[in-house]
Amino acid sequence: MHNHHLLQVSERPQWLTIKQGAKLYIDAVIKNVDPSRIYLNTPVTKVIRRNGKVIVTSNRGEETFDHVIFASHADTTLKLLSDASNLEREILQNFEFTKNVATLHSDLTVFPH
Repeated sequence: MHNHHLLQVSERPQWLTIKQGAKLYIDAVIKNVDPSRIYLNTPVTKVIRRNGKVIVTSNRGEETFDHVIFASHADTTLKLLSDASNLEREILQNFEFTKNVATLHSDLTVFPH
């Protein structure tokens, strides 16, 4: 709340949104990817580097790739990356997380104007 200035009573930032949100980003990334190489609902359990390649373990078994991009929180990435270097470990362990509490309501009088 503090980081996004949501606790301010006045001079709140104007929030902008992108129509269709993250879907546009995902579509742009995968537009040149063979659809048979996109695996949805396939949780990864382990990632390890071996002989210049990356071995990814999931419910599909082990698969070999040239490169992997992690799109996960730092702590999750560190758990998945079985052979994290000292530098990777140092960087990924230093992210801090805080719990946020949200209240779902429909009272229009509490929304910013």
